Amino acid sequence: MKLLQTMALVAFIAFSCWGCTATKRTESFNTVTSAVQERIGKEVIWGPPSEQLDQSIRKLLVNDLTADDAVQIALLRNHSLQALYEELSIAEADLIAAGLLSNPVFDGEVRFESGGSGTALELAVVQNFLDVFFIPLRKRVASAAFDEAKTRVTLAVLQFSGEVRRRYIAYQAAEQLLELRHTVLTATEASPLGLQRLGKLLQPAIGAHQKVEPPHRAHRALLPALPAKRAL
Repeated sequence: MKLLQTMALVAFIAFSCWGCTATKRTESFNTVTSAVQERIGKEVIWGPPSEQLDQSIRKLLVNDLTADDAVQIALLRNHSLQALYEELSIAEADLIAAGLLSNPVFDGEVRFESGGSGTALELAVVQNFLDVFFIPLRKRVASAAFDEAKTRVTLAVLQFSGEVRRRYIAYQAAEQLLELRHTVLTATEASPLGLQRLGKLLQPAIGAHQKVEPPHRAHRALLPALPAKRAL
């Protein structure tokens, strides 16, 4: 019983001294959220979908969708961005690991004396203390990589929001142009009599030997082909 207690105590001390440190998402993500909020005034969330997130998106969809609403919804529900945020955890874990000593090697041996008169326990710990001299260098390298990861993720979020806004504006422009062309064509076809009268008035100026095309045909020929609505 005493032997088991001793081994448990050694194991507890080992894990207390050299245990791994867990990282928190908010610690590495705050820089990104602050930069995005400052630059474009939008919210970014790192985590799985939730009911609260769905409610926020439904509120944005109640009214007509604006460019700002489209950007915000895309930032909240884009899976590629969620995968990109995981790089922050990896870089931060590397930074924490760079400041730790390598894991020690434990060795234990139990000897039973002849005749059953008792037992002997031998424990050994092997640690490469040369790692102490390399810790500052490893931390500087890992810190630079961590800062680079935060900058890269922030830039990717800003570029993504800009691309969403550009596509939204292009889609809106195509919709308005299509509506305008439909309106012009409808108005032209709805008043053929007035256009025919206009053609008769223009006939003397053009000359009797030239044939005037029906006004509604001539006007339709001036209209460019209606573009197919492209999917954005």
